Amino acid sequence: MTPQASEAWSRGRIISKMSVKRAVTLQPAPGGGVFLAWPNLEGDIELVRIGVEGEVLLDRILPLETKKARDPQLQVGLDGRLHLLWREQGDPRASVRYALLEADGTLVGRPQCLSDPMSRASDAPRLARDAKGNVYALWSDETGIYWAMFNGEGKVQTEPALLIPGGSSLLVQMDDRGRLHLLWQQTVRGSSISIYYAVLDLEKGEPGNPEEIVKILIGGLLRLEDMALGLSQDGGYVFWSYYDAKYDRYDFQYAFFPLHAPQQRRINSWELKVGDGPLSIAPLDGQQSPLPVALSERMMGAKREIELQITLITMGQEAAREQVVTASSQASMKPVLIADDRSYLHMAWLETGGFGEYNVVYASTVPEVMENYNVLTFIDVLNTAFNSVFRYSMVILSLIAALVTWAVIPLVGLAVYHVVTNEETLDTVRSRVAIITALVVEVALSFVFPPRIGVGTTWPAALWVVPSVTALVATAITGSIVRRQEDKHLFGTFFLFTALNSLLQPLLYFLL
Repeated sequence: MTPQASEAWSRGRIISKMSVKRAVTLQPAPGGGVFLAWPNLEGDIELVRIGVEGEVLLDRILPLETKKARDPQLQVGLDGRLHLLWREQGDPRASVRYALLEADGTLVGRPQCLSDPMSRASDAPRLARDAKGNVYALWSDETGIYWAMFNGEGKVQTEPALLIPGGSSLLVQMDDRGRLHLLWQQTVRGSSISIYYAVLDLEKGEPGNPEEIVKILIGGLLRLEDMALGLSQDGGYVFWSYYDAKYDRYDFQYAFFPLHAPQQRRINSWELKVGDGPLSIAPLDGQQSPLPVALSERMMGAKREIELQITLITMGQEAAREQVVTASSQASMKPVLIADDRSYLHMAWLETGGFGEYNVVYASTVPEVMENYNVLTFIDVLNTAFNSVFRYSMVILSLIAALVTWAVIPLVGLAVYHVVTNEETLDTVRSRVAIITALVVEVALSFVFPPRIGVGTTWPAALWVVPSVTALVATAITGSIVRRQEDKHLFGTFFLFTALNSLLQPLLYFLL
């Protein structure tokens, strides 16, 4: 069952599988298409190149002799070769390694270990490239954040050095002027985390004056879900999301500041329109206005159940949009978003694919990809048919449940009345009062016990409007039919009204 996407995006196509819930790396390929890399189920790094029409041109396991690779980062050099950075978790102490690859994944030289073998590398390393082809590797370990610089040939230009003592959870963005923007965390006393921003002076190898963007209180039932750094032409954005386990809710906030004056930051809250979250935040890689940001958030699905989907918001517009990209039956998470030379967007994310497995999914706004990925298949037809059968079966089940819940008590009352009076028709005032009383009780029970479909309605007023409308319609039809009959039977009238009301009510809820 291939995930469905919005009309502005191609459908998501499952490329492969991985065993850890970590974001893949996604980069534009020379001449069109994209490169993706991730650790596969065996812990090796898998490299895939997808062409301009969405076809898989390359799929290979990289010959890196890894034991347990994690968090690969990829950059495409000016000559088309690939710079790869990853965290090797299979060592006694996790290390950060760098390798240069040909465009087909062939290893150039030998991989290099960058981190201190005596310190355990933590978090995902980061890799950035400037317009001259220089590549910057950054990572963190138990002592702080380190960096190193390589030229386009993969040779070290700046040896690994400590950049930010005590820093962790580093994020980087390269702007159009070749400046490297940093965002990181510093643990402070108590249960607080400070998020800092600075621009790295590439010549001196030092960050500029760090600016504290926000101090976050965590601990107990409150945790920092995710944070992210994005750049537009007008300024910088820092995003973060809290999760409060006590109330099972998220708080999504962001800070905006001019790039030349981060101390002028303004902190705002963002109210998501279609969901709750986000659980993960992924701004566009690079500098663009307005700035698209991919989110993984909880929302109500078609089956009235909470689902995890990918949405796209746009920062820097007066009327910001919130666009649902996926509509999958599986949980969608950890999105990565990039733009190519033609300004088309590409996105990769993960979806649950079984116990201990995640599907790597790719989608794009490229017209050629949309044309190929959106082709209707036999599986789509079967999926639509079975979904329709399932939805109508819910109506039938609701109808049966409604008949049992609403009709039993008034029917028992009418049966007792018939045994006591021996009346079977509506010829007396007493019998007409009895049928009216029974039908009023039935309608009242339909308000108290709405059908299963009605319980899941997103319009609360429907629980009052729907029973009222169906009761009036059923009364009008029943009265019209009974008046034409010479023999107006007590139980016939009851069963006719009950059938109409019990059928119309689930159908009306279903249409809503």
